[in-house]
Amino acid sequence: MLADLGSPAEQMVMFTAAFSSGPAGVVDDYATVAKPWGFDVGGTAVPVAVMQGAADTMVPLAHAEALVAAVPNATLTVWPDEGHFATIAHVDEILATFG
Repeated sequence: MLADLGSPAEQMVMFTAAFSSGPAGVVDDYATVAKPWGFDVGGTAVPVAVMQGAADTMVPLAHAEALVAAVPNATLTVWPDEGHFATIAHVDEILATFG
């Protein structure tokens, strides 16, 4: 299935299709993420893995770094030269992380 997603340019076409009926859904997603989460992430007792492409122009690396700094037992994996869709290229690594 992942191979069917195509090149990064083709993946971007797929991503922008999310806006084909207007931006309301995507705007709602971002507005929800920006709200308080309703709990203190500093109280997280389980290990947390955060994975980020260093070249992501949609979500800055600083966001991942701030989250990892706020969450005890959090680890950060940064993929140099990878962008927003880095998880597609690293799906095997991600699945291995979570067993």
